[in-house]
Amino acid sequence: MTWKRGDGSIQDCTAGVVGELPSGRGPAEDEFDRQDRGSESLVAKKMNREYVWLQCTETGDLNYRTQVNVKGGLPEKLKEGLKKYCPRLRKHTLHKIKRK
Repeated sequence: MTWKRGDGSIQDCTAGVVGELPSGRGPAEDEFDRQDRGSESLVAKKMNREYVWLQCTETGDLNYRTQVNVKGGLPEKLKEGLKKYCPRLRKHTLHKIKRK
């Protein structure tokens, strides 16, 4: 079997060409297409996340904005608060989640 390459030359597939398929794609890309990609799409995964602010408990400043997974509830670590750097006080303080 033969096929035409992108540069116009003809390639014999029985010659043992490694790394290129008749479609011009590599074997790894073709394997990826055959694999099951899971039930959730990238868009659905992004919909499970929500932006929240981290507010300093000492100054009240909203210093950080981050994403949390809303599916399954918040972990205890996030509910208690995180030690983050507060630029106004120039030290690490407790920051709690604040939803806008």
